[in-house]
Amino acid sequence: MELQARSKIHQQKSFLSATRLIDNCCNAVSRMAVKAGGYECQGLREQGYQLGGICFISAMATQRSSAAEITLPPFLSDLKTGNTRLIYTSTERPDITKTPIPKWSLINKKHYSSMNIQYSRGCPYNCEFCDIVVLNGNRPRTKDEKQILAELESLYQYGWRAGVFVVDDNFIGNKQKLKEEILPAIIGWMQKRKYPFTLLTETSINLADDEELMRLMVDAGFDTVFIGLESPNEESLVECDKSQNKKRDLIADVKKYRTVAFRCRVVLSLVLTATHHQSLRAR
Repeated sequence: MELQARSKIHQQKSFLSATRLIDNCCNAVSRMAVKAGGYECQGLREQGYQLGGICFISAMATQRSSAAEITLPPFLSDLKTGNTRLIYTSTERPDITKTPIPKWSLINKKHYSSMNIQYSRGCPYNCEFCDIVVLNGNRPRTKDEKQILAELESLYQYGWRAGVFVVDDNFIGNKQKLKEEILPAIIGWMQKRKYPFTLLTETSINLADDEELMRLMVDAGFDTVFIGLESPNEESLVECDKSQNKKRDLIADVKKYRTVAFRCRVVLSLVLTATHHQSLRAR
């Protein structure tokens, strides 16, 4: 109850903060465009819409998927004709095989410690605390081999020579495609370019069950994986619906990362559920 109350207070403060921010912006710039969404804007509904001139509604605010790839083109088209609508939203999920390569020249690489690329969106799991399923669905959508290599090559040509974060919701959502197509292609490209980048990404704990996949990732240049253990408490895992972590020896899994994928460093996240919080207080 204590955690729930704190969460409610945080949401109320976030809503008021977002409302004030939008109001201030609209006072400074007449009929400006506002993007409503994210954890900090979940409370924005009709009241929030009236504060902005144009609202781009994301999945967080409406509990359905919407992204700039879908909503921005019709807005730009309407803007040319001077007939913009108040709200732009869609239930359609973007086809990421059509995602263009970022224009890296627009940024100063000296301001960044790592660059981002994306191979897939979506995760096959449904953890209670996670927004990914609402945003991107349970079925991972992936880019193809040519796209990934083109993005790596674009970073190389831009002069980047440091870390690259593969910002997938769960990099191993489609293991077969990774092993048969994507990772072998990245390995070949890395060898040709003499490994100009170190790669990092996020995966579920069951990567530890696939030694072949771990070794392919290491050979492709991955030296860091982010894994959410969340809690060693089985009741907590049940409470937050972390099914892929239940009935596992999490310590043995972590050791396997360190021994089999010997260049992998494991970063651990920890989520304390109400059940675990109460048990800690009892001690």
